[in-house]
Amino acid sequence: MKSQVAIVKAATPHEMVQKAFNLLGGVNHCIPSGMNIILKPNAGHEGGPETAINTSPEFVRAVIREVKKTNPKSIIIAEASAVGCKTHSCLESSGISKVAKEEGVDQLIDIKSYKNLVTQKVDNPTCNITHVDLPDFLLKEDYYFINLPIFKSHTSMVFSCALKNLKGVVQDKHHVVMHTTNLAGAVADLGTVIQPDLTIVDMINPMEGYGPHAGTPIHVGCVLAGKDMVAIDATACRIAELPLDKIDYFAAVSKTGLG
Repeated sequence: MKSQVAIVKAATPHEMVQKAFNLLGGVNHCIPSGMNIILKPNAGHEGGPETAINTSPEFVRAVIREVKKTNPKSIIIAEASAVGCKTHSCLESSGISKVAKEEGVDQLIDIKSYKNLVTQKVDNPTCNITHVDLPDFLLKEDYYFINLPIFKSHTSMVFSCALKNLKGVVQDKHHVVMHTTNLAGAVADLGTVIQPDLTIVDMINPMEGYGPHAGTPIHVGCVLAGKDMVAIDATACRIAELPLDKIDYFAAVSKTGLG
């Protein structure tokens, strides 16, 4: 059975997110009631909402408001920014921290300094990533993990979207190794040990050019959503008119059985 990817255009981020959930059966169908909901935006570098460096704060607000309909036990935003960057500074400059406060988010977690880690072995790695240390909450049954990337150009990988955003769930020691090996393979290997329950992509004003933090925002005006990160990444690339057969990432994930 082919994976489903919702593609939505609408006037506002809230309408887009709401319609995306509806296409997947509704927010209460997707998310069980009473869960601890983890939202993982892309907030890897400092940059304001107008830059497209990070996931749009209004998009994050729209997701928060939708998931509140499930009566969650808690809503948590978690991220580990890029090496050399401070996570809370990135969340602040992006506008996400402000939205979190306004919407009553229970906690902002800097994964870089998080202590309760669980070592996960990478079976049949495609590069030299043999294990990763993950925050324990990502592996607990009463936590629902929503991946919230923004689609961006990326000088090392051509593009950054669903699977690449998972790099922000590990700490700097893993970031360094991932960037000194085959990055596409390392990201694919990471995806074999941790998968979000749902991915919703901010493709409203994505980045083109010299990404992931020095490109130019362009207006596309859509949101993607689904459970299969590879299918979502492929759909986003088709929308951006990027040739899948010329992107190393898709060759790497095909070796892992993802997607």
